Amino acid sequence: PQLKTELLGKFTEGSFPRWRRVEHKNPRSVERGSWQELYIVGAEGYREPAALRHCDYGEFPVTCALIASFPEGSEVMRFALTVVYPPETDIRAHHNGAQGRPRLQCVISSAPGALSSLKIRGERRDMVEDDCVWFDESVEHSLSYRHESEMRVSLYIDIIQPGVRDQDLRSIDAEPVEVEPVPLSAGYWAEVLCRARHASFSAS
Repeated sequence: PQLKTELLGKFTEGSFPRWRRVEHKNPRSVERGSWQELYIVGAEGYREPAALRHCDYGEFPVTCALIASFPEGSEVMRFALTVVYPPETDIRAHHNGAQGRPRLQCVISSAPGALSSLKIRGERRDMVEDDCVWFDESVEHSLSYRHESEMRVSLYIDIIQPGVRDQDLRSIDAEPVEVEPVPLSAGYWAEVLCRARHASFSAS
């Protein structure tokens, strides 16, 4: 309850400056409607401001205390709010190319009767307020939201899967890591064709 109160309070106060917000309206990622992300921690570094690499205890004391309580080895890469706007928003299927990225998503504000449908690899889950789900962010997922007037606010936490470390991947002795395309996607079929063509050349 304290976490929910803190995050929704900051949101309703308008306490997220522009550098903490990312708007999503591009037709390539949104079929209709719009949504935004409000970053609290963004530790990837390649596009987030340096100020997001560590949690700000002054702004988010309850949230930062929660992050600090995570078990050793569960490195938080992102902690953010997502705001999905009424009356209709459809977020296209997407996924993270990086492997080993479990995500926890929790709906912290949603109107009674709203349709909030999360699809993960084609499996639909209708989510309501206080509902949470863990899933692999490298797996294709999408979202549909419907309500006449009220938005949906969720939090999500991305962590590095325990045991998967950058130094392990960079080590000379590390096993090679292959990133496979999403099954039945355009990239998947392109790779199938390339492998079939390579096999025919090898046989001739």
